[in-house]
Amino acid sequence: NLRAMITGEGVDNLDMKIENICESPVKSKPKSLIVVVTEGCQPVQCYSIGDRLKTISVPVPSLDKDLVKDTIGAGDSFISGFIYIYIQEKSLRACIEYAIWTAQKMIQQVGVTLPNHPPERHLKDLASKQ
Repeated sequence: NLRAMITGEGVDNLDMKIENICESPVKSKPKSLIVVVTEGCQPVQCYSIGDRLKTISVPVPSLDKDLVKDTIGAGDSFISGFIYIYIQEKSLRACIEYAIWTAQKMIQQVGVTLPNHPPERHLKDLASKQ
C-alpha cells in the first residue's frame, strides 16, 4: 500500500524507498517528482526524479543551541523557502540552501512571525551562485 511505500516499511535504504514510490502503480505518473528529506541538523537529501534519479545532499550549517528559541513553524518555513526559490527556476541546491536559511531564521525567534524586511542580502547571494 502507499503508506508502506512512503514510510518504507521493511526497507532500510532511503534510495530504495524513493524508488518504490516512483515505481508505484498509479494511473498517470508525473513527468517529474522532487522528494526532499530533512532530519534536523543532518544534511538535507533531495531526490529529483525525471528521466533518471538525481540526488543532492546539502549540509545544514551548524547553529548554536542557545540561538534556538522555538521550533514551531520550522518545517513550514523550510517548505516556503524552497518553493519561493523553486518558482524562480533556480537550482535545487539553491532551493534547499534558501529553505535551510529560512527555517534557521524561524527557529531563532519565538512564535511564527515574518521579519519586517525581506532577506534581500541572502537572495542576492543565492542569485550570484546561479
